Amino acid sequence: MARSTVHYADSDTNNTLKKLHNKLRPAGTPVQRVEYIIELLLLRIFEVKLKQDQEFRQLRDLFKEPNDDLLFSSLYTVSNKQLLPTINEKFFPFYAGILPHARKVYKKTNLSQKVLDQLVLIGEVFKNSNFTNNVKSGNLQEIISLVSEINEERLLKTDLLGDAIESALSETGGTKDLGLHRTPDHVRQFMVGVAAPSFSDSIYDPACGTGGFLFDSWGYVTEAIRRDGLWPGPKAHPEIAAYYKNYFTGKDAPMPSAEQAISFYRSGISGTEYLGVIRKMAAINLYIRGLNPSNIVQGDSLALFNAAEHGNSKTTILANPPFGAERDQEAYSNIWEEYPREAETTLLFVKLMLDSLASGGICAVVVSEGFLTWDQTSARALRKMLLDESRLKAVISLPQGVFVSKGGVGPKTSILVFEKGGKIDQLEFDSKLAQHEEIWRSKTLNEIAKRIEKAHLYSFNLGNYRSNLSKQQIDEWNSFFTGDKNHSDLLSLDEKFDRLQVCSPDNAHDTLAYFDIQNGLEFDIVRQYLGRFSVEELKQNNHLAELQKIIESSAKYPRVRLGEYLIKNTGKIKPQNFPETRFRVLGVSNTDGIFFNETKYGREIKQAYFKVKPKEFCYNPYRVNVGSIGLNEFDYDNQIISGAYNIFGTDETELHPEYLMALFKSPQFLAYVNDKAHGGVRMNFKYKYLEDWEIPLPPQDKQGDIIRKIQSLSSFVAQSQMVSTAWRPQLPDSVEKKLLGDFIIDSLYGISTKLQDEGAIPVIRMNNLDDRGFWNLDDMKYNDNDLPESRFLQKGDFLFNRTNSIDLVGKSTVADFDSKISWAGYLIRLRLTPELDPNYLKYLFASPKYRKMFRRIAKPAGGQANINADELSAVKIDYRPLEEQEDIVAQLDNEVNTIKSLLEISKRRAKDIKSAVNSIWNE
Repeated sequence: MARSTVHYADSDTNNTLKKLHNKLRPAGTPVQRVEYIIELLLLRIFEVKLKQDQEFRQLRDLFKEPNDDLLFSSLYTVSNKQLLPTINEKFFPFYAGILPHARKVYKKTNLSQKVLDQLVLIGEVFKNSNFTNNVKSGNLQEIISLVSEINEERLLKTDLLGDAIESALSETGGTKDLGLHRTPDHVRQFMVGVAAPSFSDSIYDPACGTGGFLFDSWGYVTEAIRRDGLWPGPKAHPEIAAYYKNYFTGKDAPMPSAEQAISFYRSGISGTEYLGVIRKMAAINLYIRGLNPSNIVQGDSLALFNAAEHGNSKTTILANPPFGAERDQEAYSNIWEEYPREAETTLLFVKLMLDSLASGGICAVVVSEGFLTWDQTSARALRKMLLDESRLKAVISLPQGVFVSKGGVGPKTSILVFEKGGKIDQLEFDSKLAQHEEIWRSKTLNEIAKRIEKAHLYSFNLGNYRSNLSKQQIDEWNSFFTGDKNHSDLLSLDEKFDRLQVCSPDNAHDTLAYFDIQNGLEFDIVRQYLGRFSVEELKQNNHLAELQKIIESSAKYPRVRLGEYLIKNTGKIKPQNFPETRFRVLGVSNTDGIFFNETKYGREIKQAYFKVKPKEFCYNPYRVNVGSIGLNEFDYDNQIISGAYNIFGTDETELHPEYLMALFKSPQFLAYVNDKAHGGVRMNFKYKYLEDWEIPLPPQDKQGDIIRKIQSLSSFVAQSQMVSTAWRPQLPDSVEKKLLGDFIIDSLYGISTKLQDEGAIPVIRMNNLDDRGFWNLDDMKYNDNDLPESRFLQKGDFLFNRTNSIDLVGKSTVADFDSKISWAGYLIRLRLTPELDPNYLKYLFASPKYRKMFRRIAKPAGGQANINADELSAVKIDYRPLEEQEDIVAQLDNEVNTIKSLLEISKRRAKDIKSAVNSIWNE
């Protein structure tokens, strides 16, 4: 729920609600007062429904004598003194047990399901109800009078209970007690229109509050059929009302069948609400509108979610979940196995909604605007899911102040609208690829121009005059000349050069001793001199051959000891000394680097932690060998990491952190780590080892060039893989459905003999099939046994993966070769009649619809899912004439070729990244 600064409720009713709260003020807390108002309003609502709703017609007999004084209107005649005991001792007990009483007047017929559900709700609301003595009898008579003033239309057609809460919040600042905000009517009705639900949908709100999204969805669904202007109603914002009046004009939604209506009543609208008192309100709001109140469940929707039961079960989700709220439990592995302790509830709710949606389902959800940019790993992972697994249709920014708390202006928010597994429009897909290609062509041209310009510039960076020899090479060189360098500082560079030009190989040793090979210019002179000699001449002069051997492996860039450029972080703190401070706790992953782990109060943290700054490195000395090192890009207040890590920054005037991170990802670093830290029971890469590591150090501008090149290549690879992974063939449903078995000439399971890494006959296994219909032949196995001809694939044979995990069972492809290749036992080979193109069937089975179907029909077999040949034959497929099949195959083949081209480029770019890193080391 959320409260808006713009409000369109009628002022008379609002004033009535405020008066009710004032009269009940001595009765207790805001929550208690809201509950009292609920109970009195429900008594009045029940009497109005009894009078107006034809389904309650038979129930009217219940309120004949002796129960004729148990309707709300009879309270008007009760004296002040008797009002409190009458309500507590007569009304509440009667309505708490109304179901058994009702059955007596339905002797000849059974209670309808709708009446039964609504009476169960009434019994639940009034169970254990009791007005305390704090509700003064004098005030109570005025309260009864105020409730009776509310218009009957207002009782049944609007969110009166939500207005009652809003009145409590505005009068008392009750947000702390009730823990919620209302979603403004106009925002809610706008979001419902975006989702456009219908009678065939399953509509859900996992944080439903008083049920606003749910009953507005019901209003939209019925308005589409009746077009009588009853929704969004007289309370609606004028622009919203005018829009929908025009929108529904000319629409002709069909009246649902009896089966549809029953199904919609049973499961079409549902919600979950954490607070019991608010859950009652939502249930009553559904009851008022003739919907099923039992579909509102009380509890923590994050804890209640069960993927097997609730996953892919809803077609429309509308919600404004709590953001920044306290979690009800430590971890929600049922929501997100990778990030079970995620502290930001917005992320957990959006993940729940994504998983709850069926393919093609739509979600409109209000999120904190920070959701769009939060940099923790979980937030980035979820945003990637929204792009990979759904079609993000809109991000709608809402003005500051739409949601207002008593203490301030409230958070800035946005509405996300996404469709799960949304179909990518082919023209849009081609356009995006063309844009992508143009961007990279432009970047390439810019890079060429920059390099041409750079080649004609002169640099006086002192780093250019440092030789590229490692410390070990320099030590070996100096060791060779021990005792020969007396008075070398007396010679200028010109004198050294002149002496070397006239030296013969025999006496060059004495002159070379004068050179300082750490200096880049002097080293170049020495290298050019030694390069004059042939292999035969060097063999005759062993001392020159030895010197040539020392320098011939010189690196592209000077080698330096890393410790000279590091700044160690020694800033440990004890968070428990700051008990009320909220700390952001970071962690390090070998896949994602540094990630945001959780938020904790200082009082919850007993050990000492490091405070971490942006651009500082963190590594686990016991796991750095598997890549557990990262560069911190976060800039939160009070961000900390375990005291078990080593933390350091760099002197950024000499060493770019991003450049060093590229070196940490190189094989050279892993080899150095394993060399230094192996041999113990447990890996321990000490900080001293890190300081002693020698790295190539280009000039600052060159480091920047290297960083930009690696980052651009990495970005291309990541985006290409994302496009490839997201692609699935999309085929429209056909009118005609046929059994696959009608087209199968022959089916045969694969061979079950043991396979080898080498052999005469290649064998296709389930790992060689991609779930999009692609081949993956990088990892082949072989068979050496003689096989009959029936065991070899023919061009056009269809392969089906009958046994695999639940997500991968049903992978399929078509043999497009004539070589002698067999197939393994977890695959079924089909040969089809000419009326069914095997490539059409391949794309059909790779589409989201059929992938979902295979997950549903697969049976467990030894821990894996299984679909046998008979079950496969019984599958009904979308059939169309052969010419249409061929057209679809041609179109999808073009898409596949585009994807494959992108992947080939991506592979080349990945090799370029490796080459770029190796070039730093001159390897």
